[in-house]
Amino acid sequence: MTPFFLVGCDAPGSDNVAPEVAIVSPVEGADFRANEPFTLTGQVDDDDGPNALALEWTFDPELDDPGNPLTADGEVTLYLEAGLPQHDYQISLTATDVFGLTATDSVRLDITPNDPPRVSIKEPNEDQTYDYGDPVIVEVEVNPKDDDMSEIDLVWGGVAEGAENAPAKPPENGLVIFYVEGVSKGKKDITVTARDSGSQEDTETIHFTIR
Repeated sequence: MTPFFLVGCDAPGSDNVAPEVAIVSPVEGADFRANEPFTLTGQVDDDDGPNALALEWTFDPELDDPGNPLTADGEVTLYLEAGLPQHDYQISLTATDVFGLTATDSVRLDITPNDPPRVSIKEPNEDQTYDYGDPVIVEVEVNPKDDDMSEIDLVWGGVAEGAENAPAKPPENGLVIFYVEGVSKGKKDITVTARDSGSQEDTETIHFTIR
C-alpha cells in the first residue's frame, strides 16, 4: 500500500487578528450642551494598516445622518457641527478589517439642556428723551446661563450698530457700558442680541427720542 500524507493549509487570514480601536475624546461620562458642536476622535490600527479598515461611528439613540468619519494615520474624527439633541447617548466606533474581523469601543455622553443667555437693556429707559447733541449712555446686563461669559457674542442694532464703543463680547462681570454720540433727532432704538456657543440667543430692544 502506498502511504499518503495530509498536508495542512492555513485558510486565508488565519493569522489575522482583530483591529485595535479606542475612542480618545470625549471621555466616558463627558457632558455637552444640546446642539453645541463638538468633535469625536478615535485611534485605530490593524496588521494591514489603519487605512485598510472600514470605519463607522454609531449612536444610540440613532442619528439620521451623523456624517462621514475623516481618517489620517490611524486617527478617526467626526465633527458634529449641529451637536446632539438633549439625551443620554452611547457612541461607538467600529473598525472592520478586510477579513471581516471587527473591534468596537464605546463611550456614554450626557447631553444636557442648552438654556439661552439672557440680556437686559438697563439704559436708556423705554421712551426716554435726550437733548440733541448729548451722548446716549448704553448700559446692558448679560447673564450667560450655561456658557462662560467669554463664549457670549453681542450683536448690536439701531443706533448702536457699528458704534465704535459697542463691544463684540461682554466683560467678565456681564455689565456692558458705553455711549453713542452724534445721534440725529427723532425716535430711535437700540437692539442687542446675546448669542452663546450653541447659537442660542436672547434679544432686547429699547426705544427713545432725541429732541
